[in-house]
Amino acid sequence: MGIAALLLAAAATAGEIPLPELEVWVNRYVAGASAALRENASCLREDQERWARTRDACGDEDCRRNAALDRLAELHALQPGINLKRELPLPPRPALVWAIAPAADPELRPRANAKSKPRRVEGRFIYPGDGGYFLESAGERYFVIGELGLDGTDAMILPTIVKVNADARIAASGRMVEAKPPLFDRRYCILLHRLP
Repeated sequence: MGIAALLLAAAATAGEIPLPELEVWVNRYVAGASAALRENASCLREDQERWARTRDACGDEDCRRNAALDRLAELHALQPGINLKRELPLPPRPALVWAIAPAADPELRPRANAKSKPRRVEGRFIYPGDGGYFLESAGERYFVIGELGLDGTDAMILPTIVKVNADARIAASGRMVEAKPPLFDRRYCILLHRLP
């Protein structure tokens, strides 16, 4: 074994995986999450660009390492088993569990002149059986997606997310239109994160 290999092995056993290796794993996790999200992968591309701008603003290697570990922790829940790197020392961070792409059907979007603002709401992700999926927070329900808007992978995955995360806190991020009930704007992506 060469000196470089010994140094890499020593760093890995100390929990200090070399930054170039972490960056390879970030790319691998992005690919795994994109495959899991299928038709919603465009939302991950936008989010990855946001993350890359944050990482690129880092002034030193420790900052870049922390940014890579944060991104790996965020994408860990969407990885296929073969893609998991279980020995990574991942920090407790909100885990991306799903992304909902903008509605293709204009009838499922708010009217063109409806104003929306960026918003993040934390609570329980529920399906009360009355027309769609909601985020329930402090006694208020926020409409995330209706049954009429469900197709493809969303129709299969969202019931599982509700069931698996029944006791978890979920954060929904996107743009919200003030209405009764408040609703996420289907002209934009909606990201669902399970909170640590």
